[in-house]
Amino acid sequence: MLLRINPASSPSWGRALIGLGALVLCLATTAMAQSPNPDTAVPGGGISNLAGIGSVSQISPTGFRLTPSFPFQRGAVWMINKQFVAGGFQSTFQFQISNPGGLVESTPLGIQRGGDGFAFVIQNFGIPVVGPAAGYLGYHGLPNSLAVEFDTWQNFEPGFLDPNGNHISVHSRGAAANSVSETASLAHTTSIPFLKDGASHLARVDYTPGTLRVFVDTLAFPVLTVTGLDLATLLSLDNGSAWVGFTSGTGSAYQTHDILRWEFGQTGVPVVVTEPFPVSATPSTPMPITPADPYILPPAPTTATDGTPFGFPSSP
Repeated sequence: MLLRINPASSPSWGRALIGLGALVLCLATTAMAQSPNPDTAVPGGGISNLAGIGSVSQISPTGFRLTPSFPFQRGAVWMINKQFVAGGFQSTFQFQISNPGGLVESTPLGIQRGGDGFAFVIQNFGIPVVGPAAGYLGYHGLPNSLAVEFDTWQNFEPGFLDPNGNHISVHSRGAAANSVSETASLAHTTSIPFLKDGASHLARVDYTPGTLRVFVDTLAFPVLTVTGLDLATLLSLDNGSAWVGFTSGTGSAYQTHDILRWEFGQTGVPVVVTEPFPVSATPSTPMPITPADPYILPPAPTTATDGTPFGFPSSP
């Protein structure tokens, strides 16, 4: 059964308390839009459908889990309908990274455990797709894509070149297969809040042609700004449109990656999870030896494990 996204019922202003069991979307005031907290939302309303692949599951009326806290999990959730991205968009989401386990590593931030992170992804390759687990964050090898990764584990293996275990980095190789290697990074920052502290965090990816900005916990100022970025020329789009979604992976270090709520559009379209969405099984793609090796994901499946065809809602 396809997930339905309900339209916002009223343009009135409001505030709401957000919980894992039942998250309520609200409209923020202009002042809040300049300096919000994780309990505020932005205006919008619409209808869409989602599709998942791998370890994903629904966790609340507005949220989904990309991976549970188990070793070598990988999952992705995509909007079935392509979204117009060339002219600009806002993707605002609340996320929570919790239940760290597995390997530990010594970092400038102290002894840490839990990996590996997640990514917000724009791609025009196919759905539903998910890449390798662990430090490959579920998007490595995805052609014709741009990924904003929220990376929480420093991979010291050759080819990764991670700046640390708590960074945001924007990756793309244009129409070619994307890579988690920092050689594919357009820009990155380590000056961000600690992402895997178990608390809920507010993030926004804001794009206007020529500039992409990433915000964390406040919209007053971005933590990362990428200039000279034009999605219309960087990627091969479908009349300016592409699929958007999230990917994630765990490895020998693992943690839970939750998207508690998500809004997407030029002004923010709330996503409300009212029904289970179709999820296809984790594909049996091999792990790369290193990010430096050529690696391209296989074509996406056309149906979910329950036989639901992707891209063709069963009911209006």
